Amino acid sequence: FTPSPALRLIPSVRIAYFTEINRVTVSPRVSFRVRAAPSWWIKGGVGLFTQPPQFEQTLDTPNVASREGQRVGNPNLRPQRAMHYGLGFEHDFTPQISLSVEGFFRSVEDLVAQPGDQRALIPYVNSGASRAYGMELMLRHRPGTRFFGWIAYTLSRSIIRARPGEPYDLSDFDQTHILTAVANVRLGRGWEVGARFRFVSGVPDALLTGTLYNADTWVYVPFFEPVASSRVPAFHQLDLRVDKTFTFRHWTLGLFLDVQNVYNHANAEFTAYSFDYRQRGVTRGLPILPSLGIRGEL
Repeated sequence: FTPSPALRLIPSVRIAYFTEINRVTVSPRVSFRVRAAPSWWIKGGVGLFTQPPQFEQTLDTPNVASREGQRVGNPNLRPQRAMHYGLGFEHDFTPQISLSVEGFFRSVEDLVAQPGDQRALIPYVNSGASRAYGMELMLRHRPGTRFFGWIAYTLSRSIIRARPGEPYDLSDFDQTHILTAVANVRLGRGWEVGARFRFVSGVPDALLTGTLYNADTWVYVPFFEPVASSRVPAFHQLDLRVDKTFTFRHWTLGLFLDVQNVYNHANAEFTAYSFDYRQRGVTRGLPILPSLGIRGEL
């Protein structure tokens, strides 16, 4: 809707049915954009988002490893709900170059979590909650005759708790700093080169304080510090791509070389343990990965 030339409203609604838990959700959302001055915009939005539990969390079958009638999952779980809020501004320096600054906040309720009692017959309940907040800055050069690209930086915090009354801890997915730079140049005669660089803070990595063997379920139960004491090393990677396009009368033929992780950095993904938690290791991401491709378009 455009009530005035300076105001644009975009309302929407998403209706979803989740078969595993037999639930229907209705998620309304609205975003807006207001021209505050000839080259200044104020923008924002608010919306409800829902997500079903994982499939295995809803299985209504006995746990064969349990001797007390425990179930594998809980078919009566509710969908997880998240309210998203965003507010910021955008400034056009030129028709091609713009700066966008935006703050965001997300509140999640009915998060699926374990009840905290190892002998509970129902292993999952909707007792968890989480919060995420921060800001994003983006300097962008819109696609032009030869060049487009952007630099984006996000500062964020993600916290979570499993049960009401407990303190919030850092989420396993908390990433304080996220930096992305993308550039693409058309050289002419069908040649095009592009690059992408990413830097992301490592996720929290809590210190293991001990383990306990549960004879009822035949597994080792780990105990970690309540607040993450360290982090996985930061992720950083450079990707390069070269394209060559041949244009014919009725079709085009494209060849490309794409190289991910050009300098072959051994990025740490997460910490892994042996079944009894006596051995600790780090799982690494992909090494340098070149790929050649061909594409035809009519």
